Parts: sequence; C-alpha cells; structure tokens
Amino acid sequence: MKAISPFIFLIFTLLLFNCNTENKKQTTATTIEATQTKDTLTKHLKPFNPELPTIGLLMYNGVLQSEVVATSDVFAKPTEDGKPLFNVMTIAQTNAPITTEEGLHLVPDYTFNNCPQLKALFIPSAYDMYAQPHNNKIVDFIKSKNNTTDYIVRNCAGAQL
Repeated sequence: MKAISPFIFLIFTLLLFNCNTENKKQTTATTIEATQTKDTLTKHLKPFNPELPTIGLLMYNGVLQSEVVATSDVFAKPTEDGKPLFNVMTIAQTNAPITTEEGLHLVPDYTFNNCPQLKALFIPSAYDMYAQPHNNKIVDFIKSKNNTTDYIVRNCAGAQL
C-alpha cells in the first residue's frame, strides 16, 4: 500500500495541474492580445494641419541622418500647451526607403511628385555629395520649390545643391 501512495499522489498532482492549464492559457492569450492591441504610436503621430507652416526635409541616399533627425526634432516640438507649430515632413525622389550614411533606413512621407506646398525646404548634407548635384531630378525639384517656397535652407555640403 505504501508503494501505491506516491504513485496515486503523482497522478492526482498531474491531473490537478492539467486542469488549471486551460485557465493559464486563456489568461496568457488575453494578456498577449491586450498587449498587441495597445497602440502607443498613434498618440505621437501628428496629422497634417493645412493651417500650419510646412517644413520639408529633403532626403537622398547617403544623407547624414543627424541632419534630418535633428532638424525634424527641433521643428516638431510643440508649444508648452502641446500645440504644434509646424508640419514637418520628409521628401524624397521616390517612396523607396532612403539609406543614410550611417545605415539607418528612413521612409519618406512625400515624393517630389506629391509634395505639398512648403514654407521652408531644408537641404541636408552628406559626406559624399558627388551624386546629388548630378541628379537632375533633385536639382529640378529644388529649383521648382525655389519659386514657391519662402525659405530654402542648405546645411553644410547641402549648399552644393
């Protein structure tokens, strides 16, 4: 009888824990579902407001990421009461991701073809600026914006464009 008691205890324990695993699976599934549906990005996305001045940040392969990201950070800051001062957007020749000098991939908000009216166009630089002044689409885009934009701002080697 003593040899059977540990065996019965083991079976009873297994059955007990087996019965509770369904509750644990449901709790785990509910927790995962709640985590996946919680959207923390949406509250940070700012809709385009046509009443605000719009600043366009030109991007191209090889651009220095700090010049795009830092400029975006400065102009995207809201007032103390949380109101945005500017629309800040990135613009590139196509919708394809841009690869910065440092290897970060950035997806542009707009292309040369669908770029909205800008108050200012910011032209960042790159360590190797050979390709950009020889890219007629970039040069033509800047020329066209020069006629309709109040400010064209070139930084460092971006002045070559």
